[in-house]
Amino acid sequence: MKVINHGVPTIMHKQLWAAASHFFALPTDEKMHVVSKDPSSPLKFFTGFPNEKVREWKDTLGFKPNTTSNMTLIPSFLR
Repeated sequence: MKVINHGVPTIMHKQLWAAASHFFALPTDEKMHVVSKDPSSPLKFFTGFPNEKVREWKDTLGFKPNTTSNMTLIPSFLR
């Protein structure tokens, strides 16, 4: 599925993809350090572990801001 006419400027769309590509290219241990353990952080990182029973291994970066989120915990390249 592709969403069109969403009003997000093309440059912002490209910056988002660049930031995501940068983050997901990091080694897993670095990704774990980038995402704060602080409960007020709007970022959450989840990773699967490859084994014989798992066919898909993926990393997920969740972003869920709320009124108590500490936005300063977001790494600069993801802002």
